[in-house]
Amino acid sequence: MPQSAGALLLVTSNPSLVVGGEGIFAKELAIRLLDSGLKVVLLRRDEKRIFRILVAQQLPLDTIVPRLYGLGRLLNMTLFVLAGSLYGLSVVKQKRVSVIHSHDTVFGGLVGLFLARITRRPLLITSHGSQALSASRLFRGGTRVLAVSIVAWMSRVCISGAASTVILDESLDAPLREFVGTQKRLEVIPTFPRQLSMKLSRESACRLLLVPTEKSTVGYVGRLSPEKNVKVLLKALALCPRNIHLLIIGDGSERGFLQRTARDLRLDQRVTFVGSRTDMENLWAAIDILVVPSHVEGLPQVVLEAWTLGVPLVVSSNVRLCKANEDALQFRANDPYGLRDAIVTLITDYELRQRLVKSGRERLKEFSASKVVHLMRSLYDQSLNRETDRQLCRKSLN
Repeated sequence: MPQSAGALLLVTSNPSLVVGGEGIFAKELAIRLLDSGLKVVLLRRDEKRIFRILVAQQLPLDTIVPRLYGLGRLLNMTLFVLAGSLYGLSVVKQKRVSVIHSHDTVFGGLVGLFLARITRRPLLITSHGSQALSASRLFRGGTRVLAVSIVAWMSRVCISGAASTVILDESLDAPLREFVGTQKRLEVIPTFPRQLSMKLSRESACRLLLVPTEKSTVGYVGRLSPEKNVKVLLKALALCPRNIHLLIIGDGSERGFLQRTARDLRLDQRVTFVGSRTDMENLWAAIDILVVPSHVEGLPQVVLEAWTLGVPLVVSSNVRLCKANEDALQFRANDPYGLRDAIVTLITDYELRQRLVKSGRERLKEFSASKVVHLMRSLYDQSLNRETDRQLCRKSLN
């Protein structure tokens, strides 16, 4: 008799549920699944109960040793795998979890795989981007080759052990297969935008952030890590007219490096490092143009949020979600001059900004929360029934 998932464990290695696409999507998916009647437990990297097992709170290792070939982030993630796996065992038992869903093919995937193997629960994995390029940006020199090989191996192990693997966009299919070397079927289930509104006027938001209201404001929202390529945005700002101010909202291993770069480029008075914030609805109104300069992206949540709120976009050509000159202006990821031209063009052309905003809002129709929840629940049930059949076969053979 077909079974339905009774309780779900969502695992994310992202420590924030308010900044960063993976964490935001995990939180929003949990909320929508709860609304649909499914019990959901969310296990994330800064869950304090996880780190009490190791007799320590989460250590900011990725900021203490950010330039040592990514070792800080690697150490933090290793702690998460060890502690998350131990804590997850008690969660699966106490909450009677029937399906495990990891939002990461590497560290979160390892936690999910361990729990799935020990507890004999089906595992689903969602890949949010290209792990190969992310790893290559975190490490340098000969260490980079080793790091990419290790990440590829971990991804292969996790995907092989998963009942189903989900990608957010068809454009991620070929890169993931090439990187991992898998022939398994990859399900395409996109993300969806969370419900947002601008709670403050532009003037009030600028005052809150101590940003001059008479200047045009370019914004970046997200993690400060090498693959996000925020450095090119600073270089482009140095080429822009002085009436343009930059807001950098978010935190991460590259914050110190980016602050030093801003000082070296003499941008101290033209850049505001806001840090990680939980009140983004108070800040969005201060952003006239949003820039997404990433070297690699899957289906960036911040793009969907910008479309939702009517903020025009400039994105790198690596953000495949956007259509060049239709819903965003594009530039080559390592070209600060191209980025400068796109920023200046968008600031000075009101009609172009309105056209991009209108097209972005039209694109939002492609991303339905109810459709995603329906597809996810169907996949949970299918995976649960396949695992049940597998266990019955084992019993009959014994």
